[in-house]
Amino acid sequence: MFSSPPDNRLANFIVKEFSDQADHPFEKYPDYLSFRVDGKWYALFFPLKGEKLALSGEKANLVYDVVNIKVDPRQMDKLLDLDGIYPSYHMSKKNLDKPCFR
Repeated sequence: MFSSPPDNRLANFIVKEFSDQADHPFEKYPDYLSFRVDGKWYALFFPLKGEKLALSGEKANLVYDVVNIKVDPRQMDKLLDLDGIYPSYHMSKKNLDKPCFR
């Protein structure tokens, strides 16, 4: 499904654990996959250039498999302290209630 083994493991875990199937939310972006509950995303997988993650140099031109996952807002500070986790303002109505994993 994805070029990244961790993304494949997570997507397979979601399917196995919750019996949720991925869908393609955007016709224009067939590489985007979402998992939903009651029509609302709780996980969105998509490719993203490193420059969009504020990476520089060679890393800015690489494409990363990114996963947005809805989490408990009380866990955000702890999660954002971890390497490779970024806030995903574009997905949040409260700005910091969903981290972006890569």
